[in-house]
Amino acid sequence: MKIEIDYIKQILNSIEDCDNNDYPSLKYLMDSLGVSTDIEIIKFRFHLNILKDGGFIESRSNDFGISTGMNGHIIINSSVGTRITLNGSQLLESLKNDT
Repeated sequence: MKIEIDYIKQILNSIEDCDNNDYPSLKYLMDSLGVSTDIEIIKFRFHLNILKDGGFIESRSNDFGISTGMNGHIIINSSVGTRITLNGSQLLESLKNDT
């Protein structure tokens, strides 16, 4: 899957825009980004992992609350929270300045 920088920017913006929680829930992030289909969830999880690998976000769960069951169906734990790190805030500022 190809990394989409604009999508990474949208994810970081959604986390930063959540004023009422320092660990916005998976449900909040998925709703704010309009993620609902399995294909969208897979794309979302891929980009979350890229951000985690780079040290730009942290989650209360290693899988961000998105897992695949033994039958291949996607399982969502919508209460799992994810937060932006200092590096993530700096990346977001850089992405905002590029546009």
